[in-house]
Amino acid sequence: MWVAQGEENVTFQINQDSVYYPDQFQSYAYTLQGDSIRIQYEEDYAGRFAFALKDKDVLILSGEEGAHLYRRVQD
Repeated sequence: MWVAQGEENVTFQINQDSVYYPDQFQSYAYTLQGDSIRIQYEEDYAGRFAFALKDKDVLILSGEEGAHLYRRVQD
């Protein structure tokens, strides 16, 4: 589970085959290619992000809206 920088609640959880957004109660399929993740939000819309792990507990996602930092939290 990952929390956005400056937030307290879980932003998303990455599962083996999907990304789960607890505030939406919704999961979306994703694919990985190199250092990019593609999340299929709707049939005709997918988000594409470059990702990097700063360390095992810090994730940086970069997309059209810039870079965002997330920290890993335990259940």
